[in-house]
This record gives sequence, C-alpha cells and structure tokens, in this order.
Amino acid sequence: MSFYTPPEVLLRQCLRSGKIMTRYALASTACSSGPRRGYRAAVINQLGQPIVVESMPPHKPLKASEVLISTHAVGINFADILLWKGQYQVKLEPPFVPGMELSGKVVEVGADVKSYKAGDRVFAIVPNGGFAEMCVADSRVIGVCGGQDKGQFLKHQGVDHVVDYKTEKIRDRVKEITGSKGVNVAVDQVGGETLLDCVK
Repeated sequence: MSFYTPPEVLLRQCLRSGKIMTRYALASTACSSGPRRGYRAAVINQLGQPIVVESMPPHKPLKASEVLISTHAVGINFADILLWKGQYQVKLEPPFVPGMELSGKVVEVGADVKSYKAGDRVFAIVPNGGFAEMCVADSRVIGVCGGQDKGQFLKHQGVDHVVDYKTEKIRDRVKEITGSKGVNVAVDQVGGETLLDCVK
C-alpha cells in the first residue's frame, strides 16, 4: 500500500527544531550500466543533529545474493525518527544512512541472483541505507503462506523459498533454509501466531 504524506508531517519533530539540512538537492538517478559511481545520501553524523546530504564513494562490490538499486522513492517512518534520535531498539553508531523501505530499479545483481535483472522495478526492506540515490539490498526472500496453490503463486513471483505454515513449522523451516542464522527482516501481513513465529 502506498500513500502520500507531506514530509513536514512525518518529520515534524525534526523540523520544529530545525534539524533538517541539505548541502545538495537529493534526486533519484536513472538506471545505468558501466563503472560503479559515487552517489548522494542523507547522513546522520550525530544523533539528534541535522541530517546532511553528502557525496558518498561507490558501493563495495556486491555479495552473491545482493542487488544494487537506483532509488526512486523512500518511506519515512516512525522507526527512522527513533533511529535519528538514538531511541530505536537497534542502536547504530554515526555516521549512518537511515531509511528502511524504498522502491526503485535494479542497477546490478550479485552472482547468485536469478530472480532479478538490471532494469527491474522493485520494492525493498533494508535495515538502513534507504535515504540514498543508490542502495544495496539482499535478494533472498522467504515467503510464508497457507497451501500449495499460494506457494506456487509466490514462486512464480520470484520468492526463493516457500514455507507452508499449514504443514510446516515456520521457525524450524526458516532455520533450515538460513543455516540457523534467521532472517534480517520479517514483514507480516497476517498477525497473531504467524507474526509471533516470524519474530521468533
């Protein structure tokens, strides 16, 4: 689901104290090929202090399961504000680039990525780094659903692994798939016991 909310509403706490500052206009970039180039990002250099748009060096070479995305739109949510204030459940040491949800186009893919290619339009959830012209995201996706038909649909949509919660235990299957490492991000649309299993 997408919607438009004026940024002054989302960042009211920051704006009231003059906490947003930019050195350059932040604009999305077109999908391009060729040598990796630098990009611009909104950086938190000190918790609770102005967010500054800075020029960044090129991203490091991609890991096998990663994709590089040219960012077109970024969500600003309550977690980002808490992260900026140093009050989020995950503490990051500055400098860092906030932003947990974004959409854009794939620019480059890692060696093991088969479901995406350059030019694909995508939506990504990342731990941070979304407030930038370019962002790296992991492409392993585990889909959880109830029933084989839904599982086949998810695979057709590009999901790497499917867990059928009607016949499998989510926690056990995810541990098996990830080698007991778990997942970086869990997005739940159901709630209840499914949400608890995903979080665990």
